[in-house]
Amino acid sequence: MEIFSVIGMIITSFYFLLGLIFIAAVLDHKDHERWAGLITISGLIIFGSALDLSLGNIAIMVGVYLPIGFVWSFVKWKLYLNKIILNIKRKGDSQAEQVASKTSAPGDAIRKPSKIILTESEMRVIKNKGNFYKNIDVIMLSIFSWPSSFIGTICSDLLDVVEQFIRSHLVNIYSRISATAMLEIESITTVVKDEPKHEPENAGDKNQ
Repeated sequence: MEIFSVIGMIITSFYFLLGLIFIAAVLDHKDHERWAGLITISGLIIFGSALDLSLGNIAIMVGVYLPIGFVWSFVKWKLYLNKIILNIKRKGDSQAEQVASKTSAPGDAIRKPSKIILTESEMRVIKNKGNFYKNIDVIMLSIFSWPSSFIGTICSDLLDVVEQFIRSHLVNIYSRISATAMLEIESITTVVKDEPKHEPENAGDKNQ
């Protein structure tokens, strides 16, 4: 029973909540908003249940928490749409560079086309992404999980640095493990050349 009480103390601590919010922020940054929202809301419920708050205090906290979430949801949706527009403009730049590489002389300025070319399927995907009603679940989650959504959006560049740092260190660890294993394999083995394979001389006779 003692181990369960220790686990209970850990998962209801403020530091555990901060850890969950950080994980959710990373997920939100990687466009996994649904998982980020569920983790944040779960963490807040677990932490709040340990505080033993009165109904009055809960009402006050909710009254402060939700309006911030609503304001943030408007900002988040605007930033999301701006990101879609930016990606389309980058596609237009890529198209202009491809045209210039085929038609322009070296050193000529790249002329951007008046319209960016999109296929019908690409436009359908963009309209679905920009449709408020088809993203209502993500928007509602951003209201209730605004702390992680805010951190994941505002600290986007920082999270990229942290992700690259962790990834590079993990790669180094795996590389060292692999190198150690290969050294051991090389120390207990001797490599010889493969013997050439010879077909039987009468193989052609049997096929005739």
